[in-house]
Amino acid sequence: TIVYVVISMIASNNLKDLITENTKPSVLEKYVTKYLPDDTIKNNISKGESIINKKLNEDMDDINSQIDKEVDELFVSIEKNVDTYLDFHYSVYGEYSELLSLAANDLTKDIQNKLFGAEFNQVFEDKINKINLSYKKKIEDHIQLINDIGIEGVDKDLNNASLEYMINDIENFRNVILGKSLLAVTTATGSKVALAISARIAAKSITKATTKAALKTAGKISTSGTAAAAGLGCGPFFWVCSPVAATAAWFATDAVVASADEMLNRDDFKNEIMSSLNESKNEIKNNLKR
Repeated sequence: TIVYVVISMIASNNLKDLITENTKPSVLEKYVTKYLPDDTIKNNISKGESIINKKLNEDMDDINSQIDKEVDELFVSIEKNVDTYLDFHYSVYGEYSELLSLAANDLTKDIQNKLFGAEFNQVFEDKINKINLSYKKKIEDHIQLINDIGIEGVDKDLNNASLEYMINDIENFRNVILGKSLLAVTTATGSKVALAISARIAAKSITKATTKAALKTAGKISTSGTAAAAGLGCGPFFWVCSPVAATAAWFATDAVVASADEMLNRDDFKNEIMSSLNESKNEIKNNLKR
């Protein structure tokens, strides 16, 4: 009996120690918590979320500011060419040149050449490349920030294979996203952009030209006819005088109408062109920012 009671007491005491020992983290459990990266990285990212988001928003603001700057610079030379184009448009020579271009279906191209010039496509490409390089750099910096925050306290030597797998996975995802976004941007070329804007301006130009032509044609025919009749007074040289007088009257009417048209409508037409340029400029900015 005495031996049994003593053994029972010892057993009971050892049982308490065993229960206490089993409620403590085992050596393996402590190893898993300390060295396997999943939970540690997740917790680190959660704790560093405000820092990551703050940096992300700063990066986005930087890129958006650069986009505004590069696109504004892109349009400076175009805006300077508007007055030169209007001088041409409101001249008799310009009027007939545009009429011939319209007949040959080349008016949009002609406006593109006058407003944008031959170098626009290359300048556009250079600007896009500068933005893309900055964008890639921001992506790399952002990933590095997340990486630095995420693996803080993780034993890199013990978890080399696991971390390498995760980093490769992130890298593949980054390449897919970056590839899609850059592809969306680079499908636009300077020539396409210039042609689209020129088409808008050409449409406005055609509308104004049609209205102007309708108003002055009757007057030109009447004036030229009167001048031709007056040429009959040249006697035997009427066959020279009449056509010359009629032609002079015809183009004199053109000059008067072009001058009046410019005085009345140039500022409005310039505003319409500038509005089209600004609209296109904002479209480009928004597409790049998106």
